[in-house]
Amino acid sequence: MLNTPVAFIIFNRPEKTARVFEAIRQARPKQLFIIADGPRNEAERKRTDATRAMTENVDWECEVQRRYAPENLSVKKGPPTGISWVFEHVDRAIFLEDDCLPDPTFFPYCEELLEKYKDDERVMQISGDNFQRGNAGYNCPESYYFSVTANLWGWATWRRAWQKYDERPMEAWPSVKKQGLLRDVFPDAAVRERWEILFERNWAGKADTWEGPWLFACNINRGLCINPKTNLVSNIGIDHEAAHWREGLSMEDEFANLPTTPLSFPLEHPPVLLANTQADDYSSKTQHNINRYFSQQWRWFLRSRFPRAYAQIKRTLSRR
Repeated sequence: MLNTPVAFIIFNRPEKTARVFEAIRQARPKQLFIIADGPRNEAERKRTDATRAMTENVDWECEVQRRYAPENLSVKKGPPTGISWVFEHVDRAIFLEDDCLPDPTFFPYCEELLEKYKDDERVMQISGDNFQRGNAGYNCPESYYFSVTANLWGWATWRRAWQKYDERPMEAWPSVKKQGLLRDVFPDAAVRERWEILFERNWAGKADTWEGPWLFACNINRGLCINPKTNLVSNIGIDHEAAHWREGLSMEDEFANLPTTPLSFPLEHPPVLLANTQADDYSSKTQHNINRYFSQQWRWFLRSRFPRAYAQIKRTLSRR
């Protein structure tokens, strides 16, 4: 039985919800929180009701609390308000969304590290994701490594860390931007620019997501995120049912339905708390598509070294 509380975030995908709930059922947490957003319209209510029904079969000793929104809060507001509600009741939790299918070792991995780093303010999050497949230079001799970016396909954190989100971190963005305070977090200018664009959009209210402010909260507090040595969570939901699906995305996407590999126990812990810069650089290129291809690298070189000439070339080409 799992001592750490699990929070399950669901919406309108009953088939996927059933698969992830079965993984939670096998872990048998003592406490379970169900967070469900409301339907966007009456036509959708049948699917949201069916999705909620998939979580009813709690056939083990478990304290269950449910937060069912009567109306739709959106992907921007629904999950974070639910997470804040969880932390009104407990000081730590494991979070899974309805399309994040975990390996069984994901749960004890999170439980052990939540306890180990419970009082270490440098650690903000524990993730179940590893996107280093194909990285020839990847080296992780221990059971996990530290990163400056947060992966949220199956994760865990503490109330003490989430409070940084509840303090409305994006309000600090103009000052952080003006002072260049992200330079030491993202020393690579191209990587830093990518995150600055994201944070600017979140600050301006143009991003329909809650993940950006959470990452920003981690960054401005110089927080580290833990990633496992092997991938422990498979995203089974990159398709037309996904909230941020767009034309061209499918289960053939390179990050969709990634295989999982169990971790071995006891866990081996890194001797120092430092970000694995090689792994982070690889993620920037592949996961976030930053200077991944030669054309991108060449364009960035021109823009960063010769900004006026680059702008003139761009204007000239746009007139054609």
